[in-house]
Order: sequence, then C-alpha cells, then structure tokens
Amino acid sequence: MKSFYSLLLYLFPRTYREEYGDELQAVFNLSLANALNRGWFEALSVVLRELAGLPIAIFYQHLRERRKTDSMLKKDG
Repeated sequence: MKSFYSLLLYLFPRTYREEYGDELQAVFNLSLANALNRGWFEALSVVLRELAGLPIAIFYQHLRERRKTDSMLKKDG
C-alpha cells in the first residue's frame, strides 16, 4: 500500500510533489503503521480516508499551480 500511495503522489504537480512529497509519504507511512498496530480494520480505515481525500487535494493543487502560472504570465505581459 505504501508503494501505491507513493505512485499516487505523482498525480500532484511536480513543484508541490518535490516540496511536500516526502512529508506526505512519511505521514501516510506513520499513520498506516499506527493503524496496523490497532488492527486491519483501522488500517483499512486510514487507507480509505486517504484515498477519498486525495482526488480533491490533487485537483486543488493543480488549480493552485495553474493560477500561480497565470498570475506570473500576467505580470510579464
């Protein structure tokens, strides 16, 4: 599951991933390890919660990146 989450992080914009990717992976790994100590149901809960929130976070970061790029283009124009 850790490898799968790592692959999903590639859906974020490159600049965001380079800045926060390691931290996101570390938090996920720690959350998953703690949940596994409490049982498979808790681990499944962590995974589902992360997967449910990921599409919105990815969309938001792409939108933010686009706005930043558009703003920079307007300043140059």
